Formats: sequence, structure tokens, C-alpha cells
Amino acid sequence: MSFKEKVEKFIDQEIRPSLEAHGGGIDVVGVAEGNGRVELKLTGTCAGCPLADLTFADLVKHQLLNGLPEVKEVIASND
Repeated sequence: MSFKEKVEKFIDQEIRPSLEAHGGGIDVVGVAEGNGRVELKLTGTCAGCPLADLTFADLVKHQLLNGLPEVKEVIASND
């Protein structure tokens, strides 16, 4: 399984359900296996939420860094 597939599977199983329960979502913008970088974008109600930064840091980033040892950096896309 490729790095991108691992990231997408983890997000589908561990992160996306929590976000979707509140009308939000998340898109994988890009991954760089060489340096373990993952770029993500919050969508739906999460995109405009005043707590989006907190959700990204405490839920998304924390879970990815702790759940997939290959992930070294998680950044939020500004697009």
C-alpha cells in the first residue's frame, strides 16, 4: 500500500466520520512520501467554523501524527 493510500485509509476510518457527524469533511490535497508531509483541507461546515484551527490541530493533525508513524508533518491548505 502506498503512503497516499495509507493516509487516505486512515482518514476514512479515523477522522472523516467525526467530521461528517457535524456536517464537515476533509480532502487530501497532497502527500509527499519522501518527507512524510501531508496537506489537507477542511470542507463543509468545518471550513467556515470559528474553531476550524482547533479541530485541525487537536483532531486531524494529532491523530495523523500519532496514528501513522510515516507522517512527519501535517499542514492545512489555504485554498
